[in-house]
Amino acid sequence: ALPIWLISAVLKRAGHSTRLVLLASDSAEYPPEVLEEAAELVRQSDLVGMSCYSRGSRKARQIAHRFRVPGKTLVWGGLHASLNPGECAEAADIVCRGEGEETILELVESLENGRGWEGIPNLAYMKQSAVVLNPLRPPIANLDSLPLLDFDRTGEYHLGHGHLVQAPCDPKLAHSRRMQYIGSRGCAFHCTYCCNRKVKE
Repeated sequence: ALPIWLISAVLKRAGHSTRLVLLASDSAEYPPEVLEEAAELVRQSDLVGMSCYSRGSRKARQIAHRFRVPGKTLVWGGLHASLNPGECAEAADIVCRGEGEETILELVESLENGRGWEGIPNLAYMKQSAVVLNPLRPPIANLDSLPLLDFDRTGEYHLGHGHLVQAPCDPKLAHSRRMQYIGSRGCAFHCTYCCNRKVKE
């Protein structure tokens, strides 16, 4: 969820409003009632973004199938989308490859001004049954230029016990008061069994 909190912080700093819907689940699929609750939470949103690891890609396709409707733009980012842009572009309107902070802001501003996303770096999309991969922008050189993560929690919802509930604003009421955090951008290692090697490439 850390990248999503950072994307939200970037958008909020630029004056946009966000809502976070975190659908962590060990099940293979989401039940219909969870999808309906999530759809209601994003009903007023013009842009819906989703992110997942590969183990969650089946559920992400479920979300894409439910949320990809006329008048709403669906963008799929994160690790799985970066490594499999062609597959994800078939399910979402747009795919964000690599770092998304500058990309999402440029995308939102472009859509607000009635322009498309065809020229925005890091994006992939389907055009005439072919996948278009826009060039990748260089990694953000100064991570201190990014805002702190959006831990406001007033517009944050979590999946728990089969329903979406608003996150408690008091940290003492959270399920866990601990968070694992890597202070760098990505993992520093090159383990042969891990996708991190491909991400670095």
